[in-house]
Amino acid sequence: MHPFDGEFVCADAGLYKKGNYVANLGLAIEFEKYSEFRPEYFDAVESLAAEFGIVFPRKVIKSSDVYQFIPDHRLSEFIDQLSEKLLSSETIRTVQATNTILREPVRFPWRTGQVRGVEFVKNYLQNYYPVVTTYEYYYRGGEAEIAVLDGITGQLTRAWSEVASRARNGLYIVPHGDETHPCISTCDLVIMAIKYLVYPLSADTVRDFLASRLGQDSEVHSDFITDGLIGMMRARYPHAIKPQKHFLHPLYLLYRGEDMDERVIRQTDVYALAHEEAENHGGSCFNIKVEDQLGMLRSGDVVICLTEESSARMKALNKLNPRRDVKVFDVEEFLRHIEEETRTDIGASAVSNLE
Repeated sequence: MHPFDGEFVCADAGLYKKGNYVANLGLAIEFEKYSEFRPEYFDAVESLAAEFGIVFPRKVIKSSDVYQFIPDHRLSEFIDQLSEKLLSSETIRTVQATNTILREPVRFPWRTGQVRGVEFVKNYLQNYYPVVTTYEYYYRGGEAEIAVLDGITGQLTRAWSEVASRARNGLYIVPHGDETHPCISTCDLVIMAIKYLVYPLSADTVRDFLASRLGQDSEVHSDFITDGLIGMMRARYPHAIKPQKHFLHPLYLLYRGEDMDERVIRQTDVYALAHEEAENHGGSCFNIKVEDQLGMLRSGDVVICLTEESSARMKALNKLNPRRDVKVFDVEEFLRHIEEETRTDIGASAVSNLE
């Protein structure tokens, strides 16, 4: 059984721009039977990609992959069909959409001065908005006791406190979640569809768009959150959320060393395979300077060293922590590890079929 099996809510967000109009746009989806949605997601992406003659770099895709690989003249068609396939799943119980524009300056209780509303939207809320959307999901009566959010940064707010109190069985943050897990990817891809296909943007037009694609038993809510609710969104204290406390484990950390460009790494097979491993095991995957984050490693986590120098350094550091069973691989060892896991899974499946 996949670690995500059962009921939970997940959320992602993006920035919506049309001329001078700038808004936050977020989506939260509650799944009833996620174990059934996962194969539906992979089938939808793979079948549509094959129809369009496209090979994506990863099994779990994000909106930037669609923009990069789908020809411009067929982009609208692909986005429309993909959003329809994903949202029509009967395993989706509720979809909550929110969008926010701020016209008034924002003042913080703990400091002097103010920030223009549009700057707050772009510079503060943009990296934090999945929390706001999840807050609205709970305000609307959502009952999922597990919440899984795409990677966020930000400070402590009333929205964060409320989400943390309602997600009694787990509040998780997944760096690069929209290219790791189908649930967060779906939020990201539907946000892309709203940006590309819905105009003008309003609570009603977004609600109508979502309702036209959802199954008949799914609920949809769409809300416009503006200046009147700023007290829920702005920081109450000058203290930051510490996302690493909420990361999904096992962690798959790509330790690139000093001389490797992260943009290049993101285009490699090893990057894709590490994310697939994280998805298979219900964990997280990201690049990191491991020396600065040794304290967050737990037994079962995996560090993939991309250079000889980083491999030697990490293996030496790992010897200093014998009480934590952290696996440290160079690239060749990681590839062999995946092969061994695959053979074990095939063998277990064959035995199961015989029984």
